[in-house]
Amino acid sequence: MFDRKRVCGLAMIVLAVAALGGSAAGAQASVAPRVREMRAAKVLFARSLPARLRAHVPSTAGVSVSTGTDLVLFTDPLRMQVHGLSYQMGMSADTTVDQFGSAPELSVGFDRTSRGVRGRINGFQEHVYWFSSTDMVMTADQGLTGLHIDTRRSFHPTRVTMNFVPDEVRSASCRLYFGGHGTQSVAEGTLDANVFRIHTGTLPFFGTVTTAPQTGIAIADPGCISGGLGGVAFGRTVRRYHEPCQGRESVVAGSPFADTSWEAEVGYRGARAYLGAQTGTSSTTNLVEHFAVGLQTTTAMPRPERSRHGAVAKIGTSGNPMFSGSATFVSHRRPSVSRVHVCAVGRHLRRFVAARYRGTLSPDDGAPLTALFDTGGYALERSSALLVIRSYLR
Repeated sequence: MFDRKRVCGLAMIVLAVAALGGSAAGAQASVAPRVREMRAAKVLFARSLPARLRAHVPSTAGVSVSTGTDLVLFTDPLRMQVHGLSYQMGMSADTTVDQFGSAPELSVGFDRTSRGVRGRINGFQEHVYWFSSTDMVMTADQGLTGLHIDTRRSFHPTRVTMNFVPDEVRSASCRLYFGGHGTQSVAEGTLDANVFRIHTGTLPFFGTVTTAPQTGIAIADPGCISGGLGGVAFGRTVRRYHEPCQGRESVVAGSPFADTSWEAEVGYRGARAYLGAQTGTSSTTNLVEHFAVGLQTTTAMPRPERSRHGAVAKIGTSGNPMFSGSATFVSHRRPSVSRVHVCAVGRHLRRFVAARYRGTLSPDDGAPLTALFDTGGYALERSSALLVIRSYLR
């Protein structure tokens, strides 16, 4: 039930805000990969909006939004202390109105950062609890008045019943993907929660949460492809795009779209290294995802030993605030070598070739590689993996 939603309209809004000078620097935090594109668009848009929306539109209360409209609500971060750690809680909900096979979704996420000796962020972890059911209700009138969410008894003991009360609304006409015209709306407002009870099922982080968010942003997108609130952004044409240059070498185990995956990378020119891991569990109506990433020095990830017939790479965690232990990648296969590719470092282009070794990533005896989730440590299990070594050409 956790399908990706259409985000064409959201992307247009994001680009429009960026063109007007909005800052998107706070939107780079990673999230649960199955919904990464949707959540990234929401976070980017939320943190890029001006402090106040200035345009007002006449009230259209009592007229429901049209069939096929994407309704999205996401809240401003709510700071909280959890067992002495500073967390932020955010909630989002979305649905496609009266679309067959589409179920409303609600998610509550908790994230925190860690900082090094100079105050720079060197680690991040997030825990997201998703709920989805056709029994859940999410409705709104045109102009985003009367937006109402009720999970009913779909996720007992979790229950959310709340109304969104818009303070300011901005709307504009747009051309729809399937032809015709519609109205795209964005509103800032307050949340009136009659019931707010999120049962995470994880202890001691986060147990049952009853503190509801207070403010948020709502979007109604009928499927705009031009015009709307983001039409100005699509007046620009991107003539050529190059992927940013990746690290000197990386090891990936699992899939970024699977329940569990691991990634270790030494950055471009070997300047720094990072480790990332995610794991999750799911059922028909629930999905729980845990994610962590931490920076460290490259000394814990020395250059791999390699030959034409295989490679060995060591992964340590020295100085990493989110991981402990170590692991070893071993391949007994000849690598596949790519053709010359081009990537971008700022405004400069670099050429490189990549050697790919397929093998296994195994935890080391005594101190296995472990993600230090606050909800409980998660140790690496032996799995197939890919080592990529990039050689940049002069």
